[in-house]
Amino acid sequence: MDIYWTPNKIASLNIIQKISKLPFEVGVLLGLYNNGYTVIGFKPDTIYSTRISYASLLTLIGKRDVKIVFVHNHPTIPFEFNSFPSAPDTYSTFILKKLCKLLRITFFDSVIVSRNKEYFSYRENNAFIQV
Repeated sequence: MDIYWTPNKIASLNIIQKISKLPFEVGVLLGLYNNGYTVIGFKPDTIYSTRISYASLLTLIGKRDVKIVFVHNHPTIPFEFNSFPSAPDTYSTFILKKLCKLLRITFFDSVIVSRNKEYFSYRENNAFIQV
């Protein structure tokens, strides 16, 4: 586990708390550093299909001190109070993790947040599919 960043700390970031309350699905790609973060990609999208611009990962090639985390919300019924991942969530996480591996970028976590401040972390739940 990272010394500074934990899934709980990621889920409690101000930007993530705002996203958890939105009535539409939003995905955010964050670059985590030792004591800070940067928003790499931000994409509102249609219900049940968050897409992020994976091209934004290219700006991180060669930066060894950054870790990637993808966060999105579950805004709609029946998921609005449920942060448990869907099959598309798990597939998207697998693809992003695989892409990061190909680009030699550290993939840290994928986190899903819901309106009731619950979150699901693939890292905490050891739910990553092996790449």
